[in-house]
Amino acid sequence: MYAVNAETGMPITYLIGNGGKVDAKAFMKLQAFLGLHGIEAKGVLLDRAFCTPDVFRLLDDLGIPYVIMLKSDTYAHVRMYEQHAEQLRWNVRQIVNDDCLFGMESDGKCRIFGSKDTEAYLSFFYDGTNGTERSATLIRRIMRERKRLEGKIRDGKPAIVEGALARYLSVEEKDGVRTVRCDYDSWQASLNGKGFYSIASSRQLTAVEANSLYRLRDASETQYMFSKSQLGFDVTRNHTENSIGNKFFICFISSILR
Repeated sequence: MYAVNAETGMPITYLIGNGGKVDAKAFMKLQAFLGLHGIEAKGVLLDRAFCTPDVFRLLDDLGIPYVIMLKSDTYAHVRMYEQHAEQLRWNVRQIVNDDCLFGMESDGKCRIFGSKDTEAYLSFFYDGTNGTERSATLIRRIMRERKRLEGKIRDGKPAIVEGALARYLSVEEKDGVRTVRCDYDSWQASLNGKGFYSIASSRQLTAVEANSLYRLRDASETQYMFSKSQLGFDVTRNHTENSIGNKFFICFISSILR
């Protein structure tokens, strides 16, 4: 886990933990370590991987301010989408910035998870550019796959739908004739949902404020990309823990020099 300066991207420190799971307590250790050196952490900015009831509960119990991106199937996001999607989509009265981002915020706290008591303030967004690009990509994938399946059928070969597209396409046989069937309702629902996302926060923020805070994560994402690509830290195979620690240290110093 790296800590970087959000304004300059300069690495500050890091911690090494066990992999293969989201360790919600890791940022507590990092915050405590920074505090020993007189660096105050104002809060945490977390991506979708941390969108779990345990993480929200831990942060609330510790009184740590947070801004967290929600997963698309989270109760709060689904409810916001159902109630406000058409109100927000390409609505110039709700524009956040000149990148075609539109947003709105909840009046009060919202329930985040369907079966839990966790509540937080919510900001709901529609990214017009991203939504359009992702919709176009999905359309191209489905059209190409349908064409490929139809070609297999014409050639008398097995026609198996690519796994990820099975929710939209299927091959049916009737009276010995195979045809490609398209689930247009499912396809339309996926297109309609592209570009929407929600951000939960412990404090009431405007959509502009929530977006600005969350975008501060870009500095750490950039450093992570550099570490994996330019500094050769994309793969760590079988090594001792000391060797891995040494590699981390060298990579950390290299990222500062870079």
